[in-house]
Amino acid sequence: VIQVIDDKTYENDESLLVLMGSDDPRVMVLRDRAVVAILEDDELNLELTQPSEPVTVVRESEGNQTLQLCVHVAGGITVAEHMVDGVPVLVETVDQTAVGGRDYRPIKVEHRLTHGNEGFCVNVTVYDDAILEGTETFLVHLGSATARVEIMDDDGVSVYLEPASLSVSEGEGMVEACVVLNGLFERAVNVSLQPHATGSAKEGLDFDSSLLSVTFAVTDKEDSGSEFTNATTVRCTTVAIVDDSIVEDTENFTVELLTTDTSVVVVALEALPGKPPEATVTILDDDKLLVHLAKSLYHVQEGPQASVLICVNYTGEIETDQPLTVALTTENGSAFSGSDYIPAKEVFNITGAAGHPLCLGIVVMDDETLETYEERFYVLLQMAAARDQPVELAEPSRASVFIEDNDFVSISFEKGQFSVTEEEGEFDVCVALNGSLAVSVGVAIQASSLSAQPGEDYEPISTGELLLEFHPGSLHQTQCISLATVDDRTEEGDESFSLTLLTTGVPPNATRGVLLQPFATTHVTISDQDAYCPQETTDGYFGRYEWPVTYRGELVSFPCSSSSSSSS
Repeated sequence: VIQVIDDKTYENDESLLVLMGSDDPRVMVLRDRAVVAILEDDELNLELTQPSEPVTVVRESEGNQTLQLCVHVAGGITVAEHMVDGVPVLVETVDQTAVGGRDYRPIKVEHRLTHGNEGFCVNVTVYDDAILEGTETFLVHLGSATARVEIMDDDGVSVYLEPASLSVSEGEGMVEACVVLNGLFERAVNVSLQPHATGSAKEGLDFDSSLLSVTFAVTDKEDSGSEFTNATTVRCTTVAIVDDSIVEDTENFTVELLTTDTSVVVVALEALPGKPPEATVTILDDDKLLVHLAKSLYHVQEGPQASVLICVNYTGEIETDQPLTVALTTENGSAFSGSDYIPAKEVFNITGAAGHPLCLGIVVMDDETLETYEERFYVLLQMAAARDQPVELAEPSRASVFIEDNDFVSISFEKGQFSVTEEEGEFDVCVALNGSLAVSVGVAIQASSLSAQPGEDYEPISTGELLLEFHPGSLHQTQCISLATVDDRTEEGDESFSLTLLTTGVPPNATRGVLLQPFATTHVTISDQDAYCPQETTDGYFGRYEWPVTYRGELVSFPCSSSSSSSS
């Protein structure tokens, strides 16, 4: 039995020769030797001695420095003395998320272990690249030992809102908020925007307070050896603005910039001069209050204590401390201020609080003068303030006020009966007006036959002769027409015809304020004074007349008497 000694020495395979012989001549040795090969089963297992753990963490800001990694043969194994060339060990770096040449200096070198030098150290340089990358790793193979190097990135980027003051009209429905990132990065950077009701604007009522996310995607890497250039990246998102229909003051709120990716601890909201991590948003209200008159047409009857109430309505809600002002003012039409109505102007303050009705009372004057029926003036709705205000005048913004005249005048025949004799010929019939006029009025006289006939008992009356006009002026006016009887020299008894006053369809102005009283109709009685004597005269004619007549070319008079004798 040959015992092989385990010598804990790393060496090549060895051999020994075993010889066998005999002194006895009777023994023939056929195979007198054997070779015994001793196969080396010791291994050079390397283990890290610096650092003691297989994972090495280094901060990037400590870069551009030498990180020393050391190994030694484990288990007490030594290299045999006779191995003067030593045992080769390959040292090589392998990329993982870190890239050799950019994040660290790559290594590929061979070391030799010799007797008494069963360990060695290598130096690895880590670069400080000023790029936001997150933690990166690479491997260092040192023979059978492997070290994992983690580079803790301590680079940062600055993010801020720009501009720091935003302004938006409510009707636009959104406002764009932009985040500026200064610096390079090789991983996504996530930030968020949080709207806050720090001002007069209310969450949910004036703006949407939902958290908004902004992501900066990975940019192209800019590598110029060990120097890196800063870059500026802008990403924007929108904050929803609630477009209500309320007239309100200018409101504001803030948008705060926050980090949402907790793993990116190096993303800091750096307090740069004039670059706060929040922005103020001002909401400019573009709603308008629609203001209009309640009606566009009013009627009022003239009389004692007569007035008309003109009211203003508005559409919309108000939440403003600044009063909104409109004005009502009167304007002449066919009616005149001071004589038909008392001019007025009033300014109204419209506020959100409930108040007195927005109405203007206008006094209508009772002038006791007959005027045209469609006498009117206007009431105008106008802006009262010189400054811009959220008020829009809607229709109707102008109202017509018609004054219904309650005054009247009376037109009448002077008397209800006229008596004339047939022999009188021409006579006058007079019509009187009592009252004040502001316009001209006309009346017509219509003749109607009763027992008297036109052309036989009185002269026919033409249409033009039957029209009378009364004009503004005196309170008492009288106009007359001339009529004539016809003397027919016939004994026929009293006869009559009638005259009637009319206003319908008579120019220049037929108004309802003309009262035909007390005598709208008068009767004209024609008294017949012809006398007939039923006697035969000396010339064979019958009849004698008490009034001068033409008889056989001579003007003669035959008084009628009871005597049967004739006279000349």
